[in-house]
Amino acid sequence: MIKLLSITIFLTLSLQSFAQWKSFYPSREKKEESVKKEEKTEANKQKFDKNYFEGIKAKSLENNEKAIKFFSKCLELNSESAPALYELSLLYQKQGDFNLALEKINKAISLDSENKWFILTAAEINFSTQDFKTASTQYKRLIELEPKKDEFYFQLADVYIYDEDYKSAITVYDDLEKINGPNKLLYIQKHKLYMQLKREDKAIKELERALRKYKDDLELMQLLAEAFLLNDQKKEAFIVFNKMSKISPDNGRLHLSLSEYYRDIGENEKSFEELHLAFKSKTLSIDVKVGILVSYFALINYEEKMKEQALKLGKTLVLVHKSDPKAHAVYADLLYSCNMFTDAEIHYEEVLSMEKSKVEVWTQLLFIQIEKKDFDKMLELSSQAITYFPFNALLYYFNGIANYRLSNAEETVKSLNSGLEFIVDNDVLLLEFYSSLADAHNTLDNYELSDSFYEKALELDSNNVIVLNNYAYYLSLRKAKLLKAKRMSFKCNSLEPNNGTYQDTYAWILYQNLEYSEAKKWILKALENGGEKNAIIVEHYGDILYKLGETKEAIKNWEKAKELGEGSIYLERKIQEKELYE
Repeated sequence: MIKLLSITIFLTLSLQSFAQWKSFYPSREKKEESVKKEEKTEANKQKFDKNYFEGIKAKSLENNEKAIKFFSKCLELNSESAPALYELSLLYQKQGDFNLALEKINKAISLDSENKWFILTAAEINFSTQDFKTASTQYKRLIELEPKKDEFYFQLADVYIYDEDYKSAITVYDDLEKINGPNKLLYIQKHKLYMQLKREDKAIKELERALRKYKDDLELMQLLAEAFLLNDQKKEAFIVFNKMSKISPDNGRLHLSLSEYYRDIGENEKSFEELHLAFKSKTLSIDVKVGILVSYFALINYEEKMKEQALKLGKTLVLVHKSDPKAHAVYADLLYSCNMFTDAEIHYEEVLSMEKSKVEVWTQLLFIQIEKKDFDKMLELSSQAITYFPFNALLYYFNGIANYRLSNAEETVKSLNSGLEFIVDNDVLLLEFYSSLADAHNTLDNYELSDSFYEKALELDSNNVIVLNNYAYYLSLRKAKLLKAKRMSFKCNSLEPNNGTYQDTYAWILYQNLEYSEAKKWILKALENGGEKNAIIVEHYGDILYKLGETKEAIKNWEKAKELGEGSIYLERKIQEKELYE
């Protein structure tokens, strides 16, 4: 028994010791498991770091989609990574996916509620989605975290302004003033907000407070004067304006304000005097002056006084801003509107001497050449303009017309054909091209082409009186398709009665159709409507009279036609031989 007990005790003690040893020295299996877990954690960390680095790299290269994939992998490895959530939020915000951006940044804030960058991002996203209430709460939190950061106060005030909570915005500015002391910008902002609230009295007080701090500040004085005017305190406004004029006599803005003041109280002469002084000022922006001058354009054709004022202001504008093409361009436009084409031409050319990049200046110059009938210069200018604007159809049209009027019909066709391919969605210009090509081909005796272009023109506008008249007249000269010519000319005269030129065409078609008595009736109408001063119409009258047997009267009209100017190639022979030649 004793021996057995000893063995039992030994075994028990041995087992206890072994157990203790086992607990101190882990089993091989547990040790391997622990090592594997640590290795996996380290591997995940390395993967996370690699993906995070690649995400930052992709973001810096503006490859946002790729960056999103890398940061999303980071979250797969560590769903509570606030930095990865923050980066994803910024990327989604940039893409305009504000819902996902908010989801990520809100989770980041839940993990790190003191991080100002997270809160700022959330505030900006909420501001973008017009959730102004939430945005204001977040900006307030930022102010709690950094109470001396001016930027957060201004951003909070902006939120209130966008939410039209102007009173709260004023309170924010007041808080900022308590921290930093008086500030000109804050005074101006509060003034503007009080004006929005229709509290002109408080707006004025803010500016008066500001001027006690910033004496003789012209910007503040200007705002104060304008506030007085809006509050119908004109005398007070005038006192401020006078003070300003002593401090800064060349202040263009001041003279503009005084001009408005005098206009409001009905003193129009003084108003214009101040406006003219504003135009003389070099401190006032040329854009402001141009805007004012342009406003005169609608009035100059109705009121002579407005025209005189506009011209005076325009002249001053180019004297003060002589090296600015904008000044010469608007003055030239004004002169053109007043039909002062020669003066306008000088200033358009001045613009082109400074810059040649405005096609409108070239076209205006070309229109002036049409008015002056200077087709040589028109040809020269249009050719130059085409080198700068080779795809502008209108320039080819000018070039074609100039060539036609200079009897260069072949060059006309070339120019117009070149320009045709550049006409896009402009049927009015296309019709002009077709009509002009028809005229040019008729001159070149390409009658089939000429007729086809007239037909194309009429497809675009079947009631175009110029096309109807010219087409009909040229057919009558060729004695071709006289019935068609008669129908077109009659329609033309129905659309525009009492036009001597169109009546002459119809008379000549009747003449060619041997309807002499009816032709006489229509040629007399043409003479009554201005045709008596036209050599061709008067000669036509003589031809009709000759066919009716009124030879003496016919010769008298041929002689009269010769006195008026250039008639047909047969006119001189008709007079000399007292016979009709065609």
